[in-house]
Amino acid sequence: MSDTLEHNLPEGSSVTSNYYTSETYATITSISLDELEKWNKAYASDPFLSKSLKEEDAENDFGKKYTQYQVRNNGLIYFEDWNGNHGLVVPESLRVDIMSEIHNTITEVAHGGYAKTYNRIAAVYYWPRMSRDIKRYIGTCDICQKTKPRRHAPVRMLQPIPIPSQPFKVVSMDFIPELPESDGYDNILVIVDKLTKYAIFIPTTTTITEKGTAELFFWHMIAQYGIPRQVISDRDTRWKGEFWKEICDRMGMKRALTTAYHSQADGQTEIMNQTL
Repeated sequence: MSDTLEHNLPEGSSVTSNYYTSETYATITSISLDELEKWNKAYASDPFLSKSLKEEDAENDFGKKYTQYQVRNNGLIYFEDWNGNHGLVVPESLRVDIMSEIHNTITEVAHGGYAKTYNRIAAVYYWPRMSRDIKRYIGTCDICQKTKPRRHAPVRMLQPIPIPSQPFKVVSMDFIPELPESDGYDNILVIVDKLTKYAIFIPTTTTITEKGTAELFFWHMIAQYGIPRQVISDRDTRWKGEFWKEICDRMGMKRALTTAYHSQADGQTEIMNQTL
């Protein structure tokens, strides 16, 4: 508002202007006659969707079984989901064309991956097992395979731990730290025999050192049951250092450290920890 207009207005008055905004909107789409004819022919040749185009009789009860499929006046078939949204049903012969158009076109997804391709297609179209088909199509896209290489190591088959032939030949161990203090102890060293599942629980503290851990292992394990052939543990600092490695080498024990964030390799001790 200009200073001149404000100066000419009576004191206490203001200038207002009525305006209106839309509360709803509608999208109008159209399809060419040639494209409509192609879709109708594809529906007629589809072994599943062609049943919806036939009149109901004693042998054809498609409309009763699949009430979510609706045939419009122009012959197109739509699918209504649980939220009331409608998607254009794509016959089997046109599914690859739809995926190619959405995934490859630069104005659409432009090789943007599975999630973007699926969301874009699902917003308009529908067909059974659509997610599976889209994943397979993207997995065979030559451009995606060349420009989006997998940088992780090849996935290997799981290698189960062999069953030992004698007790205490293979043991696993782990800590249960930061427990409520009892008689000055707030940590438990758990050692489990891989064959018999026999468990040894040793009270200790969370401040125990690498040397102290080795002493506990010697007096409670080696002195009682002999030297094991293999010791399985996680990557705790108390047994992944050079001190513990040197002890294992001198006594002929094989040290097996589990992979980070993969506690299943030490699953026997982890389960025993939960039980305790």
